[in-house]
Amino acid sequence: MSPRPSYNRCRPSLGTFVQISLVGGPSLSLEEAGEEAFRMIKQVDTTMSFHDSKSELSRLNRAPVKRWIRVSRQLHEVLAFALDLQGKSQGLFNVAIGRPLVAWKILPGRATTPGFEHLHAPGFELRGDLARRLSPVRLDLGGVAKGYAVDAAVERLRQLVPSASGCVNAGGDLRVFGDEEMEIWVRGSGKSPRLYQTRLHDCALATSSITPRGRVSAYVNPHYAGPCLRRRSVSVMASRCMVADALTKVALLAQRDTTQRVALDYDARIEEHS
Repeated sequence: MSPRPSYNRCRPSLGTFVQISLVGGPSLSLEEAGEEAFRMIKQVDTTMSFHDSKSELSRLNRAPVKRWIRVSRQLHEVLAFALDLQGKSQGLFNVAIGRPLVAWKILPGRATTPGFEHLHAPGFELRGDLARRLSPVRLDLGGVAKGYAVDAAVERLRQLVPSASGCVNAGGDLRVFGDEEMEIWVRGSGKSPRLYQTRLHDCALATSSITPRGRVSAYVNPHYAGPCLRRRSVSVMASRCMVADALTKVALLAQRDTTQRVALDYDARIEEHS
């Protein structure tokens, strides 16, 4: 019996490597669909990159405070979700953390004061297809954009090859779709991290870890206005990768009861690794 047609490519994008694997369809259709999915991911990266001065997000960050600017459907969807999760997580999920990360040299830009005083309220608002910053914060979507890009790619693949099964994996933020179940290995944190095995069917999984860099880290706790330095690793399973990606940040910052309550709001499941 000849092997089923498949597609398996890995390319740099979203600040990591993105792998798209497909089976169950004509080989030419799989090839075309995979290439279109990579184009979708690139489009999200072009829209939401903090590192690209020409991105739509950078344009919003440069706009004067309280000036409305028109934003794309993609950026609006991510910002609207970020506001919703910020409210449900009691402010722990906050995308207005760019200033501290620039000051700590984790994100590019001229060093500034961290601006912690602006993190206790939403740093932006939306109205229709318009967005504006409400204070001199800098928005960073690094905690949610990868998951959104994975979802966008999966939805496009489902449109183009409905019979296919596969996985889109953006550096550990991944989504499995179709009829087939896939075996996934997750690596925990620590100096000698353990590997955890799980099996996924038509759902998303995201894993995030706090790995301090001296006295700073890539995780900011808005409640006590400082970096999170406790080494931890969590995974979240949800129907959408954007939700799983963002909820890992809540799980790393919140107390367990808060984490579980927020997870229930999004029908997600959280696992902490040693």
